[in-house]
Amino acid sequence: MRVVVIGGGVARAGPVLFAPLRTALREQATLPFLHALDVRPALLGADAGLVGAAAAVHDLWESEHL
Repeated sequence: MRVVVIGGGVARAGPVLFAPLRTALREQATLPFLHALDVRPALLGADAGLVGAAAAVHDLWESEHL
């Protein structure tokens, strides 16, 4: 299964965004694997970008200070 996770402020749109997006993927996608694509909001919601940036800085710090 393939999953697309949408985070940040956009994810707060909830069903207003996700319901039509899922319907459009099912009905209009021309590549077969897109029909089974699972689109869901990030568990971290609006903080997803912030947490991702912090993780990237942490990884960079660790790789430079080993």
